Amino acid sequence: MTNGTIYYYEVTALNAGGESSNSNEASATPQAPSSEGRAVLWVTMANGSDIDYDLSMTEIQNFINWYKSKASGGVGDPFYTFSKTPISPYTSRTDYLIFDKIVCFKVNHY
Repeated sequence: MTNGTIYYYEVTALNAGGESSNSNEASATPQAPSSEGRAVLWVTMANGSDIDYDLSMTEIQNFINWYKSKASGGVGDPFYTFSKTPISPYTSRTDYLIFDKIVCFKVNHY
């Protein structure tokens, strides 16, 4: 299938008595996942704590790609970093999520 192409469908039923007539026509247009917008990434850690990040969909996809790579034995850093707004008196803040300490995560797109 090709994203953005309209596909039309009609179905029939088949049993010992034969084949039915065609159904009404239906259509569907597959779309690529959107990389636009934002989402909240909720991460549950092994110690039971939950961490959330308000991110662009591109940032979410980068995290998911890193996670999939690590989960399938891929090489790379054992942690993923997120830059967050620092709280005074600090000038920067970086969170490091350790791969083997992540229990699960979910994405709430808005």
